[in-house]
Amino acid sequence: MSTPNIESSVQEEQPQENLSQPESLKSYCNGLSYNEAENHSLENINHIYVQILDNRGWNLNLMSAYIDNGKIIDVKYKKKYDAEIKFTYKNNTECTFSSRVRINGDWVDHIKQLQNGQLISSLDIELIEGNVQNITKFKLFLPETRLSDNEIFVTTMMEQLGFLTPKTQKVYVNLNGNTSPFLFQEKIVKEMIENNLYRENAILEFNEQEIWKNRLNFKSSEDVAQSPIYAKINNLNWASLNEYNFKGSVKAIQYLNQLLFDSKNQYDELNFTSLKNRDQLLMFEVANIALSSEHALVNHNRKFFYNPIKDILEPIYYDGNSYILEKGDDIANYITNYINSRLHKNQILLGVQLLNKKLDQNPIDKDEMLRELNNKGFEVSNEELNNHLNYFYENLNLIFEVSIESNSQEYLKGVTLNFTEIENFTKLKIIEDLMYECTINDNSCVPLTDTEQYKETNKQTKNILIGLDSQPMNVTKNYLIENTTLITYYEPYVNIDIESKTIEIILTNNKQRALFIDGKLENWHIDVNIDENIKTLDARANENSLTGCTTFYSVEFNKISINSRNSFCEDSINIMKSKGLINYIEINNSKFDGLDLDYSNIEIDKIDINLSGNDCLDLSAGKYVINALNVNICDDKGISIGERSQVLIESFSGQSTFLAIAVKDSSAVLFENFLFQNTNQCVAMYRKKPEFGPSKLNINTYNCTSSEEDYIQVGSVFNSP
Repeated sequence: MSTPNIESSVQEEQPQENLSQPESLKSYCNGLSYNEAENHSLENINHIYVQILDNRGWNLNLMSAYIDNGKIIDVKYKKKYDAEIKFTYKNNTECTFSSRVRINGDWVDHIKQLQNGQLISSLDIELIEGNVQNITKFKLFLPETRLSDNEIFVTTMMEQLGFLTPKTQKVYVNLNGNTSPFLFQEKIVKEMIENNLYRENAILEFNEQEIWKNRLNFKSSEDVAQSPIYAKINNLNWASLNEYNFKGSVKAIQYLNQLLFDSKNQYDELNFTSLKNRDQLLMFEVANIALSSEHALVNHNRKFFYNPIKDILEPIYYDGNSYILEKGDDIANYITNYINSRLHKNQILLGVQLLNKKLDQNPIDKDEMLRELNNKGFEVSNEELNNHLNYFYENLNLIFEVSIESNSQEYLKGVTLNFTEIENFTKLKIIEDLMYECTINDNSCVPLTDTEQYKETNKQTKNILIGLDSQPMNVTKNYLIENTTLITYYEPYVNIDIESKTIEIILTNNKQRALFIDGKLENWHIDVNIDENIKTLDARANENSLTGCTTFYSVEFNKISINSRNSFCEDSINIMKSKGLINYIEINNSKFDGLDLDYSNIEIDKIDINLSGNDCLDLSAGKYVINALNVNICDDKGISIGERSQVLIESFSGQSTFLAIAVKDSSAVLFENFLFQNTNQCVAMYRKKPEFGPSKLNINTYNCTSSEEDYIQVGSVFNSP
């Protein structure tokens, strides 16, 4: 499908600031226009200027951190300071944002003394108002702390291999008057997950409190390696938001603890036997070894994202400390010694076989990688890149040879978690769909019933081991439809007619859901009917992060049709990370949103949506072409378009909404024909989320009657007749 062309010759409507829009934030960068803001990418940054408002206090704190306690930066020096961050860009524009800044890094090498005697440090920055390429939280590393170009090469390689990886870029930073090169790297937070086309869910790592306590007490390296670590959730506010997020977090922590407790080496090895995506995790291991970034595999450095729809832990690259560009015998010897020291060597052998197969089927795109590296500030020639890649492949061969020689069939089966041997910990259990906090020794349990208890429990994560009762969280059933899997939750009625290629689904209670996942659906008709008396949930999504009564995830469509009635869910139909052609969608009588398309590349011939208690159609973070769209009686918006969406709608008609269309958050939209009546407002364009900027809307034929005039926030561009 081609990208929608939003260019138009019609006249531009002037933005108005005297009208209000309840959802809107302050305009991006003092009202900078869409055309200028769309070039505000990392690669187009000229300089970053960091001005700490309390400069004297900052310098005193930085000096104290530098001279205190030897090699480690004590957490007491990591207090936040107010600052102004200015970005200057190659298109001669600039933006200044209020921010909060602190010293970043565990070790004192993150602080450096310049030739003029002044100190600079790695920085942890949160932008309060704006963003840079959809990033609001990031780190600026002194290049030597991440071995400079090595980190750029490794992060780019991990992206090419399909692993979650934070955006990384070489930048020049002026910190309180001193200019130096830094490595910009986005933080592993909500925005990073969403930038990689996932909804926010549990972000996990291991609690390393005991490790740092022993280091600060100058314990031996052996004592440090034996320090107890356990899984924890980083985004606690999200996890504590409601019982469904909390239950999903419990499940994610259970999975990560299982990997640790099954391991024979709990400092820097995990046993991946118990997880569905074992193969992906093993390839991640081997890729890091071949890239000389084994530091990322030390357990307390690892980070994971829980994907609840696929029910897997996805590895996130972080802090590999690679010196792959140095090459030489030192790396080869280190790889050999590293593999020989592993207690789960068969994991490495399987991982290298899987990764070699993947690279045979999907080779690295050298041209794309060359462009990426140079755009990120690592200047490299085609010949040099070939040398670096060949060295990576040589390392893979070495890993295979060493693994073959030393392989044994250890640990083919995981073990059961044994909490009873651990003192001073509590355990969280799910029993008959309710949450309980239980003591380890006598297993006495207290029910957890509200979000305040969830928040308090999460605050005490360092004292809690979280596990599941033996009873499964969901009752599921799988159906194979050609090469697509239909997963149902809590036993809705399903009838699949192979000859007529029709699927009938009936939901009769508020736990039931239908999920189509992976594969291709061609020439099928799907009919979803729901009991209209079902009570709604008190949260936007269930514990599997499903907002749709019916969800399509990572599915390729060809000429299918969908009908849904009487939805009680946040979305009647939700399509995520999918692509292809849909003939027709009809949705009637939804308590909330009708149709929600996220992270997809979809063309739909016709859509009819009637009676939605919120928005009739939501389009987010994708490319969408709709030939004919009709909406009627939408309590909020007829269409809501946001999160960098690119949209072309040939014909749009409707009536009886509060707002006909909202175009938000860096989106670009073209309507050929727009006919609407009986709405409070025809068009609203604004910025809703801080990680985005202004939008652009073109309407070639525009006929809309409303009681209020359009709201166009300064910076957004609206062209109409």
